[in-house]
Amino acid sequence: MKNERLQLLFRKHIQDQLTTEEAGELGGYIDHPQSAQALKSSIREELSHFDENNESAEDQIDRIVDDLENKVMQNINRLQQTHTIQIAAYWRYVAAAVVFLVTGTLVYRYGSHIKKAERSSLTVTQTAIRPGTNRATLVLENGKSMVLNEQVEGIDFRGNQVRYADGSILLKDVGGQSLTLSVPRAGKYKVTLSDGTKVWLNAASSISYPSTFKGEERMVVVSGESYFEVAHDRKHPFIVKSAGQSVTVLGTAFNVNTYTPDKGVVTLISGRINLRTKKGIQKILTPGDQAMVREGNLRISKVDADNFIAWRNDIIVLDDSDIQEIFRQLERWYNVEFVNKGSIGSDKTLSGEIPRNIPLPTILKAIEEQIHVTFKINGRRIMIKS
Repeated sequence: MKNERLQLLFRKHIQDQLTTEEAGELGGYIDHPQSAQALKSSIREELSHFDENNESAEDQIDRIVDDLENKVMQNINRLQQTHTIQIAAYWRYVAAAVVFLVTGTLVYRYGSHIKKAERSSLTVTQTAIRPGTNRATLVLENGKSMVLNEQVEGIDFRGNQVRYADGSILLKDVGGQSLTLSVPRAGKYKVTLSDGTKVWLNAASSISYPSTFKGEERMVVVSGESYFEVAHDRKHPFIVKSAGQSVTVLGTAFNVNTYTPDKGVVTLISGRINLRTKKGIQKILTPGDQAMVREGNLRISKVDADNFIAWRNDIIVLDDSDIQEIFRQLERWYNVEFVNKGSIGSDKTLSGEIPRNIPLPTILKAIEEQIHVTFKINGRRIMIKS
Protein backbone atom coordinates (compact mmCIF):
# COMPACT_ATOMS: atom_id res chain seq x y z
CA MET A 1 0.00 0.00 0.00
CA LYS A 2 2.84 2.38 0.84
CA ASN A 3 4.50 1.69 -2.54
CA GLU A 4 1.24 2.46 -4.34
CA ARG A 5 0.80 5.68 -2.37
CA LEU A 6 4.37 6.78 -3.06
CA GLN A 7 4.01 5.99 -6.73
CA LEU A 8 0.82 8.09 -6.89
CA LEU A 9 2.48 11.02 -5.11
CA PHE A 10 5.56 10.85 -7.33
CA ARG A 11 3.40 10.72 -10.47
CA LYS A 12 1.38 13.76 -9.30
CA HIS A 13 4.65 15.54 -8.52
CA ILE A 14 5.92 14.98 -12.07
CA GLN A 15 2.58 16.26 -13.41
CA ASP A 16 2.70 19.25 -11.03
CA GLN A 17 -0.64 18.24 -9.52
CA LEU A 18 0.30 17.88 -5.84
CA THR A 19 -1.83 19.63 -3.24
CA THR A 20 -0.16 21.32 -0.25
CA GLU A 21 -0.97 18.34 1.97
CA GLU A 22 0.30 15.82 -0.59
CA ALA A 23 3.52 17.79 -1.10
CA GLY A 24 4.09 17.74 2.65
CA GLU A 25 3.37 14.01 2.74
CA LEU A 26 5.85 13.31 -0.06
CA GLY A 27 8.39 15.55 1.66
CA GLY A 28 8.08 13.39 4.77
CA TYR A 29 8.96 10.24 2.83
CA ILE A 30 12.11 11.65 1.27
CA ASP A 31 15.29 10.29 2.82
CA HIS A 32 13.27 8.60 5.55
CA PRO A 33 15.05 5.28 6.29
CA GLN A 34 11.88 3.22 6.27
CA SER A 35 10.67 4.72 3.01
CA ALA A 36 13.85 5.16 0.99
CA GLN A 37 13.64 1.88 -0.92
CA ALA A 38 9.91 2.23 -1.54
CA LEU A 39 10.49 5.72 -2.90
CA LYS A 40 13.22 4.53 -5.23
CA SER A 41 10.97 1.70 -6.43
CA SER A 42 8.29 4.26 -7.23
CA ILE A 43 10.80 6.28 -9.24
CA ARG A 44 11.88 3.19 -11.17
CA GLU A 45 8.27 2.41 -12.09
CA GLU A 46 7.58 5.95 -13.26
CA LEU A 47 10.76 6.55 -15.26
CA SER A 48 10.82 4.70 -18.55
CA HIS A 49 14.54 5.06 -19.18
CA PHE A 50 17.72 6.36 -17.64
CA ASP A 51 20.44 8.60 -18.97
CA GLU A 52 23.53 6.42 -18.98
CA ASN A 53 25.99 9.32 -19.32
CA ASN A 54 28.67 8.39 -16.79
CA GLU A 55 26.30 7.21 -14.12
CA SER A 56 24.46 4.00 -13.33
CA ALA A 57 20.71 3.71 -13.02
CA GLU A 58 21.04 3.54 -9.24
CA ASP A 59 23.27 6.61 -9.16
CA GLN A 60 20.73 8.50 -11.21
CA ILE A 61 17.89 7.43 -8.91
CA ASP A 62 19.89 8.72 -5.94
CA ARG A 63 20.41 12.00 -7.76
CA ILE A 64 16.69 12.22 -8.55
CA VAL A 65 15.84 11.68 -4.88
CA ASP A 66 18.20 14.53 -3.93
CA ASP A 67 16.71 16.82 -6.57
CA LEU A 68 13.23 15.81 -5.50
CA GLU A 69 13.80 17.24 -2.00
CA ASN A 70 14.31 20.74 -3.33
CA LYS A 71 11.48 20.51 -5.84
CA VAL A 72 8.98 19.27 -3.28
CA MET A 73 9.93 22.04 -0.86
CA GLN A 74 9.59 24.60 -3.66
CA ASN A 75 6.17 23.18 -4.45
CA ILE A 76 5.12 23.49 -0.80
CA ASN A 77 6.31 27.09 -0.72
CA ARG A 78 4.38 27.89 -3.89
CA LEU A 79 1.20 26.27 -2.59
CA GLN A 80 1.41 27.54 0.96
CA GLN A 81 -0.36 30.90 1.22
CA THR A 82 -0.61 31.61 4.96
CA HIS A 83 2.03 33.37 7.01
CA THR A 84 1.84 31.17 10.08
CA ILE A 85 4.01 28.30 11.17
CA GLN A 86 2.87 25.10 9.43
CA ILE A 87 5.45 22.44 10.25
CA ALA A 88 5.34 18.88 8.92
CA ALA A 89 5.44 15.95 11.31
CA TYR A 90 8.96 15.03 10.24
CA TRP A 91 11.58 17.10 12.01
CA ARG A 92 13.98 17.03 9.06
CA TYR A 93 11.44 18.72 6.83
CA VAL A 94 9.95 21.94 8.13
CA ALA A 95 7.54 22.99 5.38
CA ALA A 96 6.84 26.28 7.05
CA ALA A 97 6.14 29.96 6.91
CA VAL A 98 7.67 31.20 10.15
CA VAL A 99 6.87 34.60 11.59
CA PHE A 100 8.68 35.54 14.79
CA LEU A 101 8.75 38.98 16.39
CA VAL A 102 11.90 39.18 18.47
CA THR A 103 12.28 42.17 20.75
CA GLY A 104 10.61 44.43 18.19
CA THR A 105 12.29 43.03 15.06
CA LEU A 106 10.17 41.19 12.50
CA VAL A 107 11.89 38.09 11.19
CA TYR A 108 10.27 36.31 8.23
CA ARG A 109 11.47 32.96 6.95
CA TYR A 110 9.44 31.10 4.37
CA GLY A 111 9.82 27.41 3.57
CA SER A 112 12.47 26.73 6.19
CA HIS A 113 14.14 23.42 5.35
CA ILE A 114 16.23 21.42 7.79
CA LYS A 115 17.67 18.49 5.87
CA LYS A 116 20.29 17.02 8.17
CA ALA A 117 20.39 17.22 11.94
CA GLU A 118 24.13 17.87 11.98
CA ARG A 119 23.62 21.20 10.20
CA SER A 120 22.00 22.61 13.32
CA SER A 121 23.83 24.03 16.31
CA LEU A 122 21.31 22.14 18.44
CA THR A 123 22.95 19.27 20.32
CA VAL A 124 20.72 16.22 20.75
CA THR A 125 21.89 13.33 22.90
CA GLN A 126 18.92 11.02 22.30
CA THR A 127 16.02 10.39 19.93
CA ALA A 128 13.98 13.52 19.25
CA ILE A 129 11.46 14.24 22.00
CA ARG A 130 7.98 13.64 20.65
CA PRO A 131 4.99 15.89 21.37
CA GLY A 132 2.16 15.08 23.74
CA THR A 133 -0.75 12.82 22.86
CA ASN A 134 -4.10 11.61 24.22
CA ARG A 135 -3.24 10.63 27.78
CA ALA A 136 -5.28 10.63 31.01
CA THR A 137 -6.18 8.76 34.17
CA LEU A 138 -9.72 8.40 35.53
CA VAL A 139 -9.88 8.21 39.34
CA LEU A 140 -13.02 6.66 40.81
CA GLU A 141 -14.65 7.59 44.11
CA ASN A 142 -13.10 4.57 45.86
CA GLY A 143 -9.62 5.72 44.84
CA LYS A 144 -9.18 3.19 42.05
CA SER A 145 -7.45 4.69 39.01
CA MET A 146 -7.78 3.66 35.39
CA VAL A 147 -5.22 4.62 32.74
CA LEU A 148 -7.25 5.54 29.66
CA ASN A 149 -6.71 4.40 26.09
CA GLU A 150 -4.31 6.72 24.26
CA GLN A 151 -5.68 5.67 20.88
CA VAL A 152 -8.93 7.61 21.35
CA GLU A 153 -9.43 11.29 22.14
CA GLY A 154 -11.81 11.03 25.06
CA ILE A 155 -14.60 9.45 27.09
CA ASP A 156 -18.36 9.98 27.19
CA PHE A 157 -20.68 9.72 30.24
CA ARG A 158 -24.21 8.71 29.33
CA GLY A 159 -26.63 7.00 31.72
CA ASN A 160 -24.64 4.71 34.00
CA GLN A 161 -22.07 3.85 31.35
CA VAL A 162 -18.75 5.37 30.42
CA ARG A 163 -17.74 4.88 26.81
CA TYR A 164 -14.69 5.83 24.80
CA ALA A 165 -15.18 8.21 21.91
CA ASP A 166 -15.03 5.25 19.52
CA GLY A 167 -18.06 3.65 21.22
CA SER A 168 -16.26 0.93 23.18
CA ILE A 169 -17.34 0.53 26.81
CA LEU A 170 -14.98 1.55 29.61
CA LEU A 171 -17.37 1.11 32.59
CA LYS A 172 -20.77 -0.59 32.38
CA ASP A 173 -22.15 0.84 35.64
CA VAL A 174 -20.44 3.89 37.09
CA GLY A 175 -23.30 4.66 39.49
CA GLY A 176 -23.55 8.04 41.20
CA GLN A 177 -19.85 8.54 41.81
CA SER A 178 -17.67 11.61 42.11
CA LEU A 179 -14.82 11.28 39.62
CA THR A 180 -11.59 13.01 38.66
CA LEU A 181 -10.08 13.00 35.20
CA SER A 182 -6.38 13.84 35.41
CA VAL A 183 -4.19 14.66 32.41
CA PRO A 184 -0.38 14.53 32.90
CA ARG A 185 2.30 16.61 31.24
CA ALA A 186 2.61 15.69 27.56
CA GLY A 187 -1.07 14.79 27.51
CA LYS A 188 -4.53 16.03 26.55
CA TYR A 189 -7.99 14.50 26.79
CA LYS A 190 -11.67 15.22 26.19
CA VAL A 191 -14.63 14.27 28.35
CA THR A 192 -18.34 14.60 27.56
CA LEU A 193 -20.24 14.93 30.83
CA SER A 194 -23.63 13.39 31.56
CA ASP A 195 -25.50 16.58 30.55
CA GLY A 196 -23.75 16.71 27.16
CA THR A 197 -21.22 19.40 28.16
CA LYS A 198 -17.88 18.88 26.41
CA VAL A 199 -14.60 19.60 28.17
CA TRP A 200 -11.12 19.53 26.65
CA LEU A 201 -8.22 19.29 29.12
CA ASN A 202 -4.75 20.56 28.31
CA ALA A 203 -1.51 19.07 29.66
CA ALA A 204 -1.06 19.01 33.46
CA SER A 205 -4.77 19.61 34.12
CA SER A 206 -7.67 17.94 35.91
CA ILE A 207 -11.43 18.12 36.35
CA SER A 208 -13.54 16.70 39.20
CA TYR A 209 -17.24 16.09 38.52
CA PRO A 210 -20.17 13.78 39.33
CA SER A 211 -20.95 10.92 36.97
CA THR A 212 -24.52 12.27 36.87
CA PHE A 213 -25.57 15.82 37.76
CA LYS A 214 -28.26 16.04 40.43
CA GLY A 215 -29.93 18.98 42.11
CA GLU A 216 -30.30 22.57 40.92
CA GLU A 217 -26.68 23.13 39.87
CA ARG A 218 -24.14 21.40 37.66
CA MET A 219 -20.81 21.93 39.38
CA VAL A 220 -17.26 20.90 38.44
CA VAL A 221 -13.82 21.81 39.81
CA VAL A 222 -10.84 22.32 37.51
CA SER A 223 -7.10 22.98 37.66
CA GLY A 224 -4.61 23.69 34.88
CA GLU A 225 -6.33 24.61 31.61
CA SER A 226 -9.63 23.49 30.15
CA TYR A 227 -12.02 24.53 27.40
CA PHE A 228 -15.78 24.16 27.92
CA GLU A 229 -18.72 23.90 25.56
CA VAL A 230 -21.58 23.89 28.03
CA ALA A 231 -24.90 22.25 27.20
CA HIS A 232 -27.74 24.76 27.58
CA ASP A 233 -30.04 24.18 30.56
CA ARG A 234 -31.65 27.34 31.93
CA LYS A 235 -33.02 25.56 35.00
CA HIS A 236 -29.64 24.11 36.00
CA PRO A 237 -26.75 26.61 35.86
CA PHE A 238 -23.31 25.18 35.12
CA ILE A 239 -20.66 26.25 37.64
CA VAL A 240 -16.90 25.92 37.17
CA LYS A 241 -14.82 26.38 40.32
CA SER A 242 -11.09 26.96 40.22
CA ALA A 243 -8.46 28.71 42.31
CA GLY A 244 -9.84 32.06 43.42
CA GLN A 245 -12.85 32.21 41.10
CA SER A 246 -16.22 30.76 40.21
CA VAL A 247 -17.81 30.88 36.74
CA THR A 248 -21.57 30.44 36.31
CA VAL A 249 -23.07 29.81 32.86
CA LEU A 250 -26.20 28.48 31.19
CA GLY A 251 -24.86 27.47 27.78
CA THR A 252 -21.68 28.90 26.33
CA ALA A 253 -18.04 28.28 25.36
CA PHE A 254 -15.07 29.53 27.35
CA ASN A 255 -11.50 28.72 28.41
CA VAL A 256 -10.17 28.54 31.97
CA ASN A 257 -6.43 28.78 32.69
CA THR A 258 -5.16 28.34 36.26
CA TYR A 259 -1.62 27.15 35.59
CA THR A 260 -0.17 30.05 37.58
CA PRO A 261 -0.94 29.43 41.29
CA ASP A 262 -1.92 33.03 42.14
CA LYS A 263 -3.67 33.86 38.87
CA GLY A 264 -6.75 32.61 37.06
CA VAL A 265 -7.65 33.59 33.49
CA VAL A 266 -11.10 33.09 31.94
CA THR A 267 -11.60 33.82 28.24
CA LEU A 268 -15.15 33.89 26.86
CA ILE A 269 -15.67 32.58 23.33
CA SER A 270 -19.46 32.77 23.05
CA GLY A 271 -22.52 33.33 25.25
CA ARG A 272 -22.39 35.05 28.64
CA ILE A 273 -20.89 34.08 31.97
CA ASN A 274 -21.01 35.49 35.49
CA LEU A 275 -17.59 35.46 37.14
CA ARG A 276 -17.21 35.84 40.89
CA THR A 277 -13.90 36.18 42.78
CA LYS A 278 -13.25 34.92 46.30
CA LYS A 279 -13.55 38.55 47.44
CA GLY A 280 -17.11 38.62 46.13
CA ILE A 281 -16.38 40.80 43.08
CA GLN A 282 -18.75 39.91 40.21
CA LYS A 283 -18.65 40.66 36.51
CA ILE A 284 -20.73 39.59 33.52
CA LEU A 285 -18.47 38.70 30.59
CA THR A 286 -19.40 38.97 26.92
CA PRO A 287 -17.64 37.29 23.96
CA GLY A 288 -14.04 38.43 23.58
CA ASP A 289 -13.72 39.40 27.25
CA GLN A 290 -10.83 37.99 29.22
CA ALA A 291 -10.96 38.14 33.00
CA MET A 292 -7.75 37.91 35.00
CA VAL A 293 -8.17 37.17 38.70
CA ARG A 294 -5.12 37.69 40.91
CA GLU A 295 -5.32 37.60 44.72
CA GLY A 296 -9.07 38.08 44.50
CA ASN A 297 -8.83 41.19 42.33
CA LEU A 298 -10.40 41.26 38.87
CA ARG A 299 -9.26 42.86 35.62
CA ILE A 300 -11.20 42.66 32.32
CA SER A 301 -9.70 43.20 28.87
CA LYS A 302 -10.70 42.55 25.25
CA VAL A 303 -8.68 39.87 23.42
CA ASP A 304 -8.71 37.73 20.29
CA ALA A 305 -10.39 34.82 22.05
CA ASP A 306 -9.49 32.29 19.35
CA ASN A 307 -5.81 32.65 20.25
CA PHE A 308 -6.52 31.31 23.73
CA ILE A 309 -8.25 28.13 22.57
CA ALA A 310 -5.81 27.32 19.75
CA TRP A 311 -4.20 24.70 22.01
CA ARG A 312 -7.33 22.58 21.49
CA ASN A 313 -6.30 22.31 17.83
CA ASP A 314 -2.66 21.66 18.83
CA ILE A 315 -1.38 25.14 18.02
CA ILE A 316 0.62 27.40 20.32
CA VAL A 317 -0.22 31.03 19.51
CA LEU A 318 2.44 33.56 20.48
CA ASP A 319 1.46 37.22 20.72
CA ASP A 320 4.52 39.10 21.92
CA SER A 321 4.88 36.26 24.41
CA ASP A 322 7.53 36.27 27.12
CA ILE A 323 10.15 33.60 26.37
CA GLN A 324 9.75 32.27 29.92
CA GLU A 325 6.05 31.63 29.30
CA ILE A 326 6.94 29.86 26.06
CA PHE A 327 9.35 27.62 27.97
CA ARG A 328 6.59 26.77 30.46
CA GLN A 329 4.22 25.79 27.65
CA LEU A 330 6.86 23.58 26.04
CA GLU A 331 7.70 21.99 29.41
CA ARG A 332 4.08 20.97 29.93
CA TRP A 333 3.45 19.70 26.41
CA TYR A 334 6.74 17.85 25.87
CA ASN A 335 7.29 16.83 29.52
CA VAL A 336 10.75 18.39 29.68
CA GLU A 337 12.61 20.80 31.96
CA PHE A 338 14.51 23.85 30.76
CA VAL A 339 17.63 24.44 32.83
CA ASN A 340 19.19 27.88 33.34
CA LYS A 341 16.09 29.75 32.13
CA GLY A 342 17.14 32.80 34.11
CA SER A 343 20.07 33.36 31.73
CA ILE A 344 17.62 34.72 29.13
CA GLY A 345 16.34 38.23 29.75
CA SER A 346 12.63 38.91 30.23
CA ASP A 347 12.77 41.32 27.27
CA LYS A 348 12.92 38.40 24.83
CA THR A 349 9.50 37.94 23.21
CA LEU A 350 8.17 35.99 20.24
CA SER A 351 5.04 36.20 18.11
CA GLY A 352 3.66 33.65 15.65
CA GLU A 353 2.13 30.18 15.65
CA ILE A 354 3.75 26.83 16.43
CA PRO A 355 2.03 23.46 15.84
CA ARG A 356 2.20 21.13 18.84
CA ASN A 357 2.38 17.97 16.71
CA ILE A 358 6.11 18.10 15.91
CA PRO A 359 9.22 16.91 17.77
CA LEU A 360 10.71 19.43 20.17
CA PRO A 361 14.12 19.88 18.43
CA THR A 362 12.38 21.49 15.45
CA ILE A 363 10.90 24.18 17.67
CA LEU A 364 14.12 24.68 19.60
CA LYS A 365 16.04 25.17 16.36
CA ALA A 366 13.66 27.96 15.34
CA ILE A 367 13.96 29.62 18.75
CA GLU A 368 17.76 29.35 18.62
CA GLU A 369 17.84 31.35 15.42
CA GLN A 370 15.57 34.07 16.79
CA ILE A 371 16.92 34.80 20.29
CA HIS A 372 20.51 33.67 19.68
CA VAL A 373 20.86 30.99 22.33
CA THR A 374 22.03 27.37 22.17
CA PHE A 375 20.07 24.40 23.47
CA LYS A 376 21.50 21.03 24.45
CA ILE A 377 19.06 18.17 24.96
CA ASN A 378 20.08 15.64 27.61
CA GLY A 379 17.27 13.19 28.25
CA ARG A 380 14.33 15.40 29.16
CA ARG A 381 16.49 18.26 30.42
CA ILE A 382 17.11 21.13 28.02
CA MET A 383 20.28 23.03 28.84
CA ILE A 384 20.29 26.72 27.80
CA LYS A 385 23.46 28.57 26.86
CA SER A 386 23.03 32.26 26.09
